[in-house]
Parts: sequence; structure tokens; C-alpha cells
Amino acid sequence: MTKALGTFLDAIVRRYRHLSRNPRFFACLEKIRRGRAERGLTPDTDIERFLEVSYRRKKLLDRSENRMSSLIYILQALCGKAKIIVFHELIEELEHLSHTLRIIGIDHLKYHSRLSRTERNSSLASFRERDAKIILSCRALDEGLDIPDADVGIIAAASKTALQRIQRVGRMIRKATGKKLAWIITIFTKDTTESEFYKIENEEMIFGTKDIEYLNNGFII
Repeated sequence: MTKALGTFLDAIVRRYRHLSRNPRFFACLEKIRRGRAERGLTPDTDIERFLEVSYRRKKLLDRSENRMSSLIYILQALCGKAKIIVFHELIEELEHLSHTLRIIGIDHLKYHSRLSRTERNSSLASFRERDAKIILSCRALDEGLDIPDADVGIIAAASKTALQRIQRVGRMIRKATGKKLAWIITIFTKDTTESEFYKIENEEMIFGTKDIEYLNNGFII
């Protein structure tokens, strides 16, 4: 999969040289893709194949067992000490996480699109009233909902869009009585396009942050 990505990437960079060091590389590819479709042009096969393989690879990364073990370790360490929102991309993985947390006795709530409106509203109400201090979400909490007293956001998986990153960070930096700091923990796989993306994003968002630190979890499954 890595070799295929490299082949398609080389072809794309030769054709679109201005993209070679663009931090919005994936967003630019999607823009080119949409532009060609709107003008009735045939798709650029290298871009199509590169994005297809990239998204397939990202799904594998999102399902990484090391990612799950890291997340559970963090939740165990912070359980009862902070009000936590976990942001994920895949509902199946979120449900798997929820099942594991129930087994090890960590109280939590869920909020995603496959739950009924009543269930979602109940989860939000319980989280706001601190009946439980952890809520697991899958995109549904990315925008539009206000939970200002949450003080830890864990990005367990994310799309490669700056807008989503901004929205998730925005959930955490809302003002609340007694709240001085918010912690944002991003779990990513080292030495992949995912790690490069987060480093670029962190550098661009460093203004107003107290500190950014990179840790190696050292887990072996």
C-alpha cells in the first residue's frame, strides 16, 4: 500500500508542482477533483487512486490496536479527574471502545448518529450535569454543540481537514467558570502521513497554546 501511494504521489507532484510542500495537500487534491468534475473533465486517475488508497490506509490506522490501547490507558489515568470528550471517526470502533470500557468499569456516555435523538439528548444532559465525566462521540459533537466545562479533548481519530480540527479544538476552549486550561490529546501513528499532518496542524495552531509535547506510548500488542 505504501509503495502504491508513493507511485501515485510522484505522478501527482510532477503534474502539480505547487502541491509538493503544501500543508493543505489533501484539501488541494479534493479541490482539483471537484473542479474537474464541475467542468465535466475526466477524473485524474493518479489523484483518484492516491485518495482511494490513502483513505483505505487511514481506515486501517483508525482501527489500530495500539491506538485503542493508548486511548484506554489515557482514560484510565484521567477517569474521575477531568471532564472528557473523545472524538472518533468510526462508529464501529467507538462501540468497540464503549464495550471495552464497560468491561473494565469506566462509566461513560455515547453520542453518535446511530443513536436516537432521545438517546443523544439524554447523553448530553447527563454529561452536562456531570452524571458521567466521559462522552464518546463520532463526528456528531464536532460542531454546533456547547459543552464549555469539558476540559480534556482526546482526538482518537480524525479526517485530514483543518476545519474539523478547528471545530474539535473549539469545543475545548470555550470559557467556563473555574476553567483555566483545556488539554487536547491527539493519538496518531508515528512515521505515517498522519503524524506529518498533525505536526503541521500543531505548528499552525501554536498561537495561544501553553505547550505542545510529543510522546511515544511504547505499547506493543
